[in-house]
Amino acid sequence: HERRGPGPPPTTPRDASASPPKLWRIGLAVLQGRWRHSMGFGLFTVAGRVLAFDHGMRLRIDGEEADGTLNVAGWRPAAELSQPDKVVWINEDKRCFWQREETSHGACANA
Repeated sequence: HERRGPGPPPTTPRDASASPPKLWRIGLAVLQGRWRHSMGFGLFTVAGRVLAFDHGMRLRIDGEEADGTLNVAGWRPAAELSQPDKVVWINEDKRCFWQREETSHGACANA
């Protein structure tokens, strides 16, 4: 067994919790393009601040990129749970996600 003398313990990756690593920010540029909604709303396209579902419903992306307050109908992106191809959204105790759709043809008809 190993004995340690007085003094601070050796540094470990957990010591970084005092100053957490900077998370990537989910901005409008990340959200652009073609997605599939996890809650059965189907496919949609984000262009600018407009989220247009294939079935006709449209929503607006509100908030500001600079301070990380983007939201869609009260849902906020959770950067700590997301990846560039899967963005997790949180609204109170509920979660959903957008999964990036790979397309080889036009992104959106009737845009």
